[in-house]
Amino acid sequence: MIALITQGKLFELRNRLAEGQRMRCPELGIDAACCLFHACETGFHSLIEVLLTAEWDQADKDHALEKALQAKRLDIVELLLANGADPKAVDFADVCATVNVELMERFLQAGCDPEANNAFARGLDRTKARPLLRFLRSHISAIPNLRNQASLALACASEEKKTRWAAMLVWAGADPHMKVPDQLHSGWDFPEYGGRTAAEIACGSGDVELVKVLRLTPSAEEAQWLFSAAAIRSSPDLLGEILRTVPGNLINSGDPPSNDAVERFVRYEPYSPWGGTPDSERTDRSIRCLEMLLEAGARWAPKPDDVTRLRRDFLRVSPRYAVRVLRMLLYVPNAVDRNTVLDFCDHPRIRRLVDDGDSRLAREIQAMMEERRRGTSPNVDI
Repeated sequence: MIALITQGKLFELRNRLAEGQRMRCPELGIDAACCLFHACETGFHSLIEVLLTAEWDQADKDHALEKALQAKRLDIVELLLANGADPKAVDFADVCATVNVELMERFLQAGCDPEANNAFARGLDRTKARPLLRFLRSHISAIPNLRNQASLALACASEEKKTRWAAMLVWAGADPHMKVPDQLHSGWDFPEYGGRTAAEIACGSGDVELVKVLRLTPSAEEAQWLFSAAAIRSSPDLLGEILRTVPGNLINSGDPPSNDAVERFVRYEPYSPWGGTPDSERTDRSIRCLEMLLEAGARWAPKPDDVTRLRRDFLRVSPRYAVRVLRMLLYVPNAVDRNTVLDFCDHPRIRRLVDDGDSRLAREIQAMMEERRRGTSPNVDI
């Protein structure tokens, strides 16, 4: 029978079927076991139509459907669907691999689930082809959950630093701010504080070009996370891009308004991973980032309950770093309530740290404290 199929002998095959010739040969292996599989590989439509008049297991028809899909034969796909093949047995990622929008639409119409095991996301990640993006744009309104799949693919592209593909996914409708599973094959039932976003991945990587193509429009909460990511990397370029995307009213959050990244610069000095000593190059970048934030309107307003913890962290920084941070806070207009800095420095170990770094600044701060106690304004040149 397989020989007749391979040679395309339609009429002889029809006669054999009428005589009751068996269609399956299990001893020959999985693919060789089924004449229908071989017929789909030949692409002989009439021959397949004849074979479908015989009785077939559901698994046989489903496997034949996969063969027709691999051959990109819509006509044979239609024939098999009409004869009971189950479209849900096909992985939509495999449909995407054909890069055939007509086939994708047909399987979608037939009931193939693009969300099953993140099939569409896997297809986008694996195939990376423009027709898939056109399919996404044309169906995202009718099937909103396609955006979830595209956003997951965007997170993977950001992790792999595929900048061009990330830009195209955003153009097609992927959301860089959507929380998605940590892995391409993971489920969406992650806890409230689980998951990740493409924006977080891109900013965490420090890749400025990648951040640019994501066209970020962060919420107030996410803006603080992005600022902190730039602070961790001590990257003025990354911070500049984030400041460009974050509206001025979102630079600070909370009551009183404060910026998380500014607090991070107060608490931590960049250290070399090799010797446990301050990293002068990263320190300079950190101070530049702090300056950029404060000039953009960021404020430092620690909660009273946090002052003890902040002092403990601040005492770990070098004297040189300490005085550079304090001068910045005192010098940039509206960066902080001056009384906040004076209260923070009103501790013997903090005063000693500042004096070790810059005795002149230590005297200026002491003068401010004395004038505050007398209720007059200090006249010092910061």
